[in-house]
Amino acid sequence: MKKSLLITLTTTVLIGIIAIPYATGVVAEKKYSSYEDRIYSKLEVTPVEQTYQRNWFNSYAQASFKTDDNHNYLLTQDIDHGFYPIQKPVIHTIIQDLSNANKPLLEMITTVQLNADTLTTIKIPARSIKTDKGELQWQALDVNIYMKRHLAGIDVNFNGSKIQLDTEKEQIIINNLKLAADLKPDESDLMQILGNLFIGDMQISGENLETVKLKGINFEGGNQNADQHINLTMKTDVQQLQVGTETYNSNSVELSLSHWDLASLNDIKNTLVELKQQNLPADMLQNVAMFRLMPYGIKLLNNTPKVAVKNFYMNTAEGNVRGNLEINMEPFQGGIFSLLNNPSILIKALNAKLELLAPKALVKKAIKQEKEDSWLEKGILIPTDNDYYQTKIKLTKGELKANDKPLAMDANVY
Repeated sequence: MKKSLLITLTTTVLIGIIAIPYATGVVAEKKYSSYEDRIYSKLEVTPVEQTYQRNWFNSYAQASFKTDDNHNYLLTQDIDHGFYPIQKPVIHTIIQDLSNANKPLLEMITTVQLNADTLTTIKIPARSIKTDKGELQWQALDVNIYMKRHLAGIDVNFNGSKIQLDTEKEQIIINNLKLAADLKPDESDLMQILGNLFIGDMQISGENLETVKLKGINFEGGNQNADQHINLTMKTDVQQLQVGTETYNSNSVELSLSHWDLASLNDIKNTLVELKQQNLPADMLQNVAMFRLMPYGIKLLNNTPKVAVKNFYMNTAEGNVRGNLEINMEPFQGGIFSLLNNPSILIKALNAKLELLAPKALVKKAIKQEKEDSWLEKGILIPTDNDYYQTKIKLTKGELKANDKPLAMDANVY
């Protein structure tokens, strides 16, 4: 009897173990259908044909779809059910443009972890995309995405060796781009993002532009959302900036946007999307957009947004430039027509403070001599003992002061 029971238990366990891949395949098919519906709805594409074949140890899915620009694409997925806990399930995805089936647009491998987290590696081959407005081309791109269960967090790493954009009048070349971002959900509809972007070197040139070259560009920043407001912070460091023949080293700045109303920003975003879908003529679009967006803009300003530029630093041949800027709005009364009839309402609600220290030689290169003399006379520029100019400008409740002296708000000041 004991031997019979042992055989029964052993057989049951073996059947259960053998059934693991099949059970995983059943779950995978349900997840695939749900995932597929969400992706297609977000991309606004309609599948032309879909198939899904579930086997014991692996499954195979295929879907063809057409975009609004009449491009036909084919998505294939080979799903290895794995064998928990020995072997993890793996999904191999390939997206191809049917007009050029020999070169995949994207190849993706997703591994499901034991805790249901997923690790996805994406390979995007080198490609060139040409339109009537220009050409975008890149070398091979690599993306790694680690997604925690139930979207509790997402870690993204992106690497691109070269990305180039050519238009009729401008060219932008980016080399050695690396992006790392950590995304987490919070109480608002937005994700909390902490990120770092590094660019080895970048060049911007154009028909009516002096060539700009940057080396060692590093961005660090993120956002925090609280009480229906969004706060953004970003720190930028540039090892070298070259504009034409002028070279500037060790440039840095910190930028922060705080207390920006999320509801107003969402209204502005949704309105812009809606207007874009209407395909209005350019001149009409500008007028309609101004009329539609103005109420949301007023609401945004009335929610006391703040902007700060801190620790601005630039190393020039003439010396170092340092500065800080703070801008914030106070609540104000008045609608669209009140502001159109009396713009000073906004001026009185605006508070700003600028502090700047710059070499005299650089100021002389930037402005004409008569303007420099005028600013010295009005007290906008204060000479220092080490051949620098400093200035402190404040705007409070409609009153403008330069270095604690009242300053008229008219065009002659500038």
